[in-house]
Amino acid sequence: PAPGEFPWGVAAMGTLLEQVAAFCMSKDFEDDWHAFAKQHWRVFVGVDPATEQPQECNDAYILYLKTFEARLEEFISSQNGSSEEFRQQAAHALQELPPNDPRRYFVCVLLSTTQYPMFAKLMQGEVRRHEVLAE
Repeated sequence: PAPGEFPWGVAAMGTLLEQVAAFCMSKDFEDDWHAFAKQHWRVFVGVDPATEQPQECNDAYILYLKTFEARLEEFISSQNGSSEEFRQQAAHALQELPPNDPRRYFVCVLLSTTQYPMFAKLMQGEVRRHEVLAE
């Protein structure tokens, strides 16, 4: 899909939720993630997800949350939206839309990325990616 489009074809118009979803799937947002991961992946080298995580991993997680929450807030503001409006639309998507609706799916994915286990999994993927590149 082109930047600014859902993979399922919904253009980056419409509700604030749809605009945020398109933004989160954009090349710019992806580039931001890769820049963050490039700076912090080494913290996760040798970390066993089944054991207690070092404080440095938690520090990276907190920085990740702050960084990407600020990025989303900035985008929402640029669309003349508010955090409250976004939260209301996200809640509606979770509570009222069918499980296979792409807006509901997006909210579920977005929420999962705010949880430490998913963040750690993403960072472990970055560790593997860098290890492969080093070979």
